[in-house]
Amino acid sequence: MILYKNNEQLIAELKKIYITENITATQVATTMGMTRQGYHTLTKKKNFAFADMKRICDVIGYDLKIEISPKEQV
Repeated sequence: MILYKNNEQLIAELKKIYITENITATQVATTMGMTRQGYHTLTKKKNFAFADMKRICDVIGYDLKIEISPKEQV
C-alpha cells in the first residue's frame, strides 16, 4: 500500500502500469477520445479528480481502489 500525498504520485503509478502493460499515454488518450496534449493537460491539472483517475483506470482495464484510514501517530 502506498500513502499518496499528491497527484504526481498518482501519475507516477500510472506510468508504472503503462510500462507493465506495454501501453503508451498516447494510446490511452486516443482511447479516451482526446489528443496526447489533452491527456497531458488532464493529468497535470491541479485539481486532478477521482473521476479523472477512474476514467483512465477504466480505459487501461484497472480498478481504482481507495482506502481511508486513521493517520499514523509519529
